[in-house]
Amino acid sequence: MQEEGYIARILYPDGAKDIPLGQPLALLVDDKADIPAFADWVAGGAPEPQAVASSPEPTASASVPSGSMQKSASGDRQFVSPLAKRTAQEKGVDVSSIQGTGPNGRVIMADIEDALKAGPVKVAQDVSVKKTTAAKPQKVEMPNAMFKDIEVTQIRKIIAERLTHSKQNIPHYYVTVSVNVDKLLALRARLNANSSSKISVNDIVMKAASMAALKVPETNSSW
Repeated sequence: MQEEGYIARILYPDGAKDIPLGQPLALLVDDKADIPAFADWVAGGAPEPQAVASSPEPTASASVPSGSMQKSASGDRQFVSPLAKRTAQEKGVDVSSIQGTGPNGRVIMADIEDALKAGPVKVAQDVSVKKTTAAKPQKVEMPNAMFKDIEVTQIRKIIAERLTHSKQNIPHYYVTVSVNVDKLLALRARLNANSSSKISVNDIVMKAASMAALKVPETNSSW
């Protein structure tokens, strides 16, 4: 199942056979609160369930896949997959102006993506689009002299493959060592006495690792 949502009802038991092609297997709803409304729903002429409190009235058809339903531009009922509906809301796209290519004309995520790629789309008037603005990351300019690209030889490729294989397939044991950090803690205390921000042991370890990487560039590399 490639859509998101909540399973409101499974229409066939485990191990069911000879199910005709095109028949719905389950009902999927956007809101968890809508699940009880489909407790007694069956395919093939069953009455539409009553809407639960504070939720839009969910309806379903035996011949149409599960998903959200709304009015299209022509006034007909239009089915929209949960993922497509959420994306349309985030982008402010009016789904009723899009022709669905999914089963029975359902609007799927690919239709929303195609509409956005095609250019300006009709904007939904009643959709509240939420925008989350993250802090703009600072661009750090680093001189090229700090980096050195080394061409990978065939033997190095083989070594990397063997190391990866050994790591994934051979049991490992790890050796630890105890270190006396009394001098480090004393240095940290002196630094914090004259620092506007608190310096942690982790800060000092990161500083030491960075200085070591400059002295031994071979350790500061990536595959």
